[in-house]
Amino acid sequence: MVIYAGAPGHQFRYQFKGASPGWWDWGNSQDHENTVAWVVEDKLNDPKDNGGRPAIIVLGSNWIQFKLVT
Repeated sequence: MVIYAGAPGHQFRYQFKGASPGWWDWGNSQDHENTVAWVVEDKLNDPKDNGGRPAIIVLGSNWIQFKLVT
């Protein structure tokens, strides 16, 4: 989150509304150091069917409130 012209006492709220990534895979960074996924105009182009894996949904969050103190 980028805060512009914030001053002590200003409050900000953030909420993640959720998403469904077009591409995902099991594993960690070492498992995927040679993985390639092509994205064209914000859409997954290859692999076209996500390698046969089901779609996933990342749920949204409650509001989080921040107060700038310094």
